[in-house]
Amino acid sequence: MTPGRRALLAGLALSALLLVWLALWPADGRGPVVNRSTPSPTGEPITPRVPPAAPAKAAVAPARAPAPAEPEAAPESADTDLSPVEAYRRYAVYPPTSRPLHANQSDLIDWNRRHESPRADPDDAEVAILFTADRYHVVGEQTLSPLLDVRRADEPLQVQVLDSRVHLPDGRTPSFTLAPRDGLYAGVITPADWGLTEAARVEVEVAFDAGAGPRTARFFAVYTPDDAVPARFGAVLGDRVVDGSLEVTVEVHVEQAGLYLFDANLFAGGEPVGWTRSKPRLEPGTQRLVLRFFGKVIADRGLDGPFTVEQLRGALAAPGSTPPTVQMPPYPGVITTAAHGADAFSPAEWDDPRKQRRIARLKRLEAMGGPTVTTPAWREGPPR
Repeated sequence: MTPGRRALLAGLALSALLLVWLALWPADGRGPVVNRSTPSPTGEPITPRVPPAAPAKAAVAPARAPAPAEPEAAPESADTDLSPVEAYRRYAVYPPTSRPLHANQSDLIDWNRRHESPRADPDDAEVAILFTADRYHVVGEQTLSPLLDVRRADEPLQVQVLDSRVHLPDGRTPSFTLAPRDGLYAGVITPADWGLTEAARVEVEVAFDAGAGPRTARFFAVYTPDDAVPARFGAVLGDRVVDGSLEVTVEVHVEQAGLYLFDANLFAGGEPVGWTRSKPRLEPGTQRLVLRFFGKVIADRGLDGPFTVEQLRGALAAPGSTPPTVQMPPYPGVITTAAHGADAFSPAEWDDPRKQRRIARLKRLEAMGGPTVTTPAWREGPPR
């Protein structure tokens, strides 16, 4: 076999692996999801329910920001072998920027939810420590509510808080108070008091003693002060069906030019329907943001309007900076559309020159005798 042919076959194998990822990974493009909790009607983050602590094997380590968890399970089915072309076709019935929304996609619905979990005390595996808060991104006058939960066999332990403070990028370490509350230790941090003028990733740390000596726990959060907010949502300008898809238009008052990332979710009668993402480059001034929910997403769901657009949020991309995005204040509420019927939306699959180029390339690679892709065979077409 010639070196060139070996290289092409290696490329085919890599493409097949990529298509397995595309076919099985959640459609949001941002990694796996966790079980959904009830979303706030305003799209604001929800104070997390502190789960019962359980013994864990890992030592106490810094808690992390919102992170991927278990991937969404595919519908019950038997496995089947698909060609790379067929695997991609199954994924690409919807565009990558507007796809079905599932009830357990909390990374989209509870988008600002934190994902810390209890961690074992380094000297006593029966003691579990959870240090978390009500949100990850904090903007403007919003507050951050830290919560310390230390348990043995699911029973809360009495804790002496030795120190609690925030580490800011400029070296300052403002303190905050954690007070007993129903067996937990809770507090409120007001980042606006820090006097920051730029978005910052901050470390929140607590030192405590639950009877076995001093321990520390920490988590990170991102704060965007009012002076650094790059843009704000304005008035809703209306909605309409265009080429079989739903378009909702919202004003955006832009302070800083650049590439923006906008995400929003669509519901009907409280049931999730779909999500959309757009990445426009905006200039300063009042601009129009068009949120486009692909028609087949709505047609496949089969629910009539009025629809509600919820969890509308945006950020300015700041690659190479910390944090890498600068948050806007989320849209303060929901947007209700006209009562469009499900039959107003096109059931046609997504078609685009990019899609056809990808299929043509996969066909060329497939013709060289590459492997098939093993993927779930959905009983009634692609998962919704």
